[in-house]
Amino acid sequence: MWALLERLIEIIIEDPPRPTPVAGDHAAVLLIDMQDHFVRQLDTVERARIIAGQCEIIRQCAARDIPLLVIELVGFGETLDILKKDIEKVLRTIPITKSGGDAFYGSDLEQELRSLARTTLILMGVNASCCVLDTAFTARALGFNVLTADNLIADDWRYHREWKRRDWYEKNGTFFETPIVLT
Repeated sequence: MWALLERLIEIIIEDPPRPTPVAGDHAAVLLIDMQDHFVRQLDTVERARIIAGQCEIIRQCAARDIPLLVIELVGFGETLDILKKDIEKVLRTIPITKSGGDAFYGSDLEQELRSLARTTLILMGVNASCCVLDTAFTARALGFNVLTADNLIADDWRYHREWKRRDWYEKNGTFFETPIVLT
């Protein structure tokens, strides 16, 4: 299965849509719950689509020294190895553990972001209509700008409420239909 997934990712990376530029100078990237327990619930094409997009953003973090906060839900394993290969190259990688859906609740995420003096959060991960959206909601309430792109987040079949996340981002943050590139 992983060989097929890696090949799909290669195909997506080889022929990506034209990206939308996003300023990265005041940004931090949050990678949320990209643990096997959650990601395996996605269909193979969806999994490949978001992993390819996330790998590209992680590589941009490494190239532009943009902080990457890797957020994992306690008790559900580690972030996928396929992502770790690129994460290891990011100079400012900060691991965050959480005990519930919202990455701010019961963690030191806010303190880490404030110490980095970041005002914009680029959100990646699963499940987009639950943990990622809960984190976005709190981030916005704390005064952070939030954005994501269609190729960075996904829901498994149990949480698929695309209309909910798009509506929220259109009203409270920024949602890009196309991939983004950090400038």
